[in-house]
Amino acid sequence: PLIVYLALGLAMTSVIFKDRHDVRTVSSPTGTPVTRIAFADAIAAWKRANGCTKPGEKCRPIIVAAEGGASRAAFFTASALALLKERANERGGDFTKRLFAIVGVSGGALGAATFVAADAAQRSGKLRTKTRCTAFCGWFRWHCRPSVVPCEPYKGGALMKTVQMFLANDFLSPPIAHYVFFDLLKLGGANRVTALEQSWETHFEREAGPNAFARPFSEFAPKLNTQGTDWRPLMLFYGSSVESGRRIMVSSLTPDYSTGKRIFRDSYDLYELMCMGEANRGAVGKSDCVCKRGAKGEPALPICDIKLSTAVTTSARFPGISASGRILNARRTPVARVVDGGYFDYFGITTAIELAEVVAGEEV
Repeated sequence: PLIVYLALGLAMTSVIFKDRHDVRTVSSPTGTPVTRIAFADAIAAWKRANGCTKPGEKCRPIIVAAEGGASRAAFFTASALALLKERANERGGDFTKRLFAIVGVSGGALGAATFVAADAAQRSGKLRTKTRCTAFCGWFRWHCRPSVVPCEPYKGGALMKTVQMFLANDFLSPPIAHYVFFDLLKLGGANRVTALEQSWETHFEREAGPNAFARPFSEFAPKLNTQGTDWRPLMLFYGSSVESGRRIMVSSLTPDYSTGKRIFRDSYDLYELMCMGEANRGAVGKSDCVCKRGAKGEPALPICDIKLSTAVTTSARFPGISASGRILNARRTPVARVVDGGYFDYFGITTAIELAEVVAGEEV
């Protein structure tokens, strides 16, 4: 009974004291607003990258819906996408170019982010494929062959092996420890959601090389260059609003695809929420995340961003592990609270269908 009373007493402190689970932001190093891409520009860039330049030509973009399910869903999503990528490479294709967007929710968002980050590292020649080889064979012996010595570099399937090694790590111990010392005992340090994000950042750097999870989310947006030879898939994540139950979208796409029409119906946009109440102002804000007024009729845009790890936790706020997150505007005023995206749609299929409908309207 004494232990039960102690646990209840500690839990009450998290109710009595001030909530400090704010969605993390990072300042812009260039002082420019966050990158947003118009839907028409994204479609045009995808078509150029895939050689679909003839009027009326059908090119069949791929849209993936990655469902929730914590670590299991993340592991399966990243493994499946990496395997498709490697099989396409064997046949002279490029799966990443054909992949228009990945809709990820909860654990599926973590898997999608893992694949996109690892694929970007591989394309730039920075993917680590040597130092963790022995550990890989220790975890997944069915991948090892008698002719392959465990301490040798990966001899095939490096992308899939890397994402699996990353997602096989222990991500729960840090948030549990921070839950006790920060959320309950109030001893300072990072909250348990931040601890989870930092755990992803640390392990990805160790397993894959570049610390992609610590980079701004907008850096992973497709590059709309004039050559049109490259394409990286859009990542579309969403959480659920505590107040209304609607989706809170995290995406590099602008929320409207034409005047007054939103891509995702009855949803909020994270970057719009970050500038809520600032649409008619210039550069304002009490923190490093200020908002800059857009062009006539355009909403204000934040001169800041969120990390890739934070974009994932906006959708993957696992019940019992992660607390709800407060979204603050430029004046540090709470404008919304976000919880796991699975409360809205566990499978991500609603968002994928809405995106597919808009894509079909472009006669792709």
